[in-house]
Amino acid sequence: MKIKPFTRHCLAGLTAALLLAPAAYAESNSAAMATYKQDVADCNAGRTNQSLHDCLYEARSALRDTRNGRLQSEDQHSLMENELARCQVHPPGDERVACERMARGEGTVSGSVEAGGDLKQIITVKPATD
Repeated sequence: MKIKPFTRHCLAGLTAALLLAPAAYAESNSAAMATYKQDVADCNAGRTNQSLHDCLYEARSALRDTRNGRLQSEDQHSLMENELARCQVHPPGDERVACERMARGEGTVSGSVEAGGDLKQIITVKPATD
């Protein structure tokens, strides 16, 4: 039986993909497992502000979701886009500009997540109008 060149290339590509898939899965699985082990260590050391039971539950859930492709880490660019997108709830003008400046890191931050939240503040000086 003679195989056409196009079919031969398709079969070669499919074979290569099937041979490389387990290696890619193993690499991503080992990274997920390393993150899980670090999360469990943080839970056991009390470095989170959750109960041990809740912390371990969240660590297991994150591992499962990562393996199922529902949890992905985000790069800094995506996080910045997300933060700037949240400023769109403000009407165009001074409030939105101040929000975008704070999203880019301007201003001051006080408080902490453990204390109930971060308070971000930016001061804009405007000349007085008569």
